[in-house]
Order: sequence, then C-alpha cells, then structure tokens
Amino acid sequence: EISMKKNEVKKLIKETALKETPEVFAKIDFKNIEIPPYENKKEIRDTRRRIPRLAWALASVLVVVGSIFTYNYFDQNKTSDVVMASTEEVLGFPIISSSTLLNEFVVENIANLSTSEYLRYGNNNTNENSEEDELLISSQNESLNRYVNMLEILIGDKTNLKYEMNENSNHTYELSYSTIDLIGNSRTYKAYINEIENNQSKVDYTGNISIDNNEYTFEMEQLKNNNAEQSKLRLYYNLENYVEFSDRTVGKKRYYDMSIYYQGVLQEQSELLLTLNKGQVSASLNVSKNGVDSEYIINKQENKIMNIDYTCTSNSITEKGNINIEAKSEQNGQYYYNYLIKSGNATINSRGKRSNK
Repeated sequence: EISMKKNEVKKLIKETALKETPEVFAKIDFKNIEIPPYENKKEIRDTRRRIPRLAWALASVLVVVGSIFTYNYFDQNKTSDVVMASTEEVLGFPIISSSTLLNEFVVENIANLSTSEYLRYGNNNTNENSEEDELLISSQNESLNRYVNMLEILIGDKTNLKYEMNENSNHTYELSYSTIDLIGNSRTYKAYINEIENNQSKVDYTGNISIDNNEYTFEMEQLKNNNAEQSKLRLYYNLENYVEFSDRTVGKKRYYDMSIYYQGVLQEQSELLLTLNKGQVSASLNVSKNGVDSEYIINKQENKIMNIDYTCTSNSITEKGNINIEAKSEQNGQYYYNYLIKSGNATINSRGKRSNK
C-alpha cells in the first residue's frame, strides 16, 4: 500500500536518478512531475469459479429438501393406495363384481325386460326441447346404469367393504362380502369356492354365487407371480351368457378388464381401475359402446350419492359433464336411480332401474 507523500516520492526519484544515472539527472524536470492520487480500489474477485460451486450447493439443498418431502409424503401415504391387500379381497372382488354385473345384463336382456322399462321409465326430463337426445352420454345410459348397479356396493368408505373367507364343510371356502348401499341398508353376498388345483404357478378354483335368485357358476385361475397377484375368472349364467373378468394388476392399484358375452357373442368391453384415497375407494371406468368411448371417474359421497365426472368421445366430438346419482323410492317402495346430468348448458334429470341387490 502506498502511504508516502508526494514530496517524499519526488525526493526518492531525485536521489535514485542522481545515484544511478547522473547524466540523466539534469534532464528531469522535478517541478512538473505529476503523481496521480492513490485510489483504494476494492478487490474484484473472480466469481466465475464460484458459480458452479453455488449451483452444486443449491442443487444439493434442493435434492435434500426434495428427498425429505418425498420420504415424508410416501411414508405418510405408503398404504393409502393399497386398495386390496388380503387374499379375501383379491379373490372376492372379481367374484362379487362380475356376478353383479352379469346379473344386471341378465335382468336387462334375458329376463325379457325391455330397455324402456329398465332405463328412464317415467322419464322426467327438465328440458322442453329434449336436449338429452343431443348428448353423447344419452347413448350410454343403458350401459352406465349397469355399472352403477355394480359399483354402488363396491366403492365408498373402505371400512364398509368387508371380505371374509372361512372353511366350509361342503366347499373349500365360503366367501362373505358385506357392504352398505346408497339407501343405508347393509348387504351381504356369499360365494362358495372349491380349490381344484394348487401348483407352483397357479391355483384353480370353481364355485357358485346367487344374486336375485339367479344362480351363477364360475371358474377362476389365480396366477402366482412375485410382481403381481393376478387372476382370470369366467362367470356363467349359462354357457352362452357369461362375463370374463381379468385382473392385470401390477403394483398396489387394481386394474381389471371386463367382457360381457350374450348368446356367445361379445357385447361390451370395459376397463376398471380401483384407487384408495383417504379411506375412500373410487373407480375409473372406460367403456366402448355404440361407437362412443366413455371415461367415468366415480366416487361415492357419504354413502348416499354417487358422483361421476365423465368424458365421451365419438369421432371428433368430445363431451364432458358431471352426473349425480341418488337412490329414490317409488310409492310401491321400489327404489330407482335418479340421474342429474350436467354438460355445458344442458341439465337433464332422468331415471334408471335399480336392482333389488
């Protein structure tokens, strides 16, 4: 650091010049030597080397924070999406769901109950111009009503969905499933299962279940796989009328493929996904029918209302809407489904048949 005064600097220059080069000394004009004032400049550090270090430090902090958040989230919710974990549930759901689904199809088609009686009987449309006929969802009402009958007893508060399996004197197992419907009534279904074969790769079952005084038999194959608990089931009303139900789950959520056959011909295919969130079992359903692809997100609210967000697509047309479904009573004590459908500016109120469960 320079701390010398100007006169001292000049004196030092003069003495050095005289000592080192006397011949040059006479040529120096010491009176006019200018020494600029000293500026105490701050040190400029090269931050370019620091930027990568800062970036790594910031990235490390984000990774640590993200890891802590992720760990806490999954630690708190590590079982929240495990819809079905027990053997009773894994075996029981395909049996109960396929039998209720086929029963609706049997009542609708085989028992000679016409569509006009089955769906929207006493139609109560709130639109004078019948906007219902203009909506894509209208072409899916019959199919949707069938799945509503099935899912009414299979989704909702998980504590109300109880599967039990016990040994039986006449069969290998007796499966019991109890639930609560939209009316608030307790429902119990029983299936009887026989274990036919059990080897390293699979277990084969046969059995039967009764719904609405209709008897159904089934064949079921459960695959032994370290990565998944998968099963294939075929449930019969008779040899020409049956449902195929395949569990293609990998992981914690349950994925199913369903196919309905009538007089030996495939009538309808659908995909079902079950999820569990905060103790509530919900369903996502994809159905292709009559040239329309429909996606339904189905929830049960306080076990009293079924709420559906839907998307229907046909060619280049996409329709979105919402449906609220309640079970309401006729004067004769029979219950029906009241559909409140909203899509865009259209609001439709229609009815669908509800089975006796």
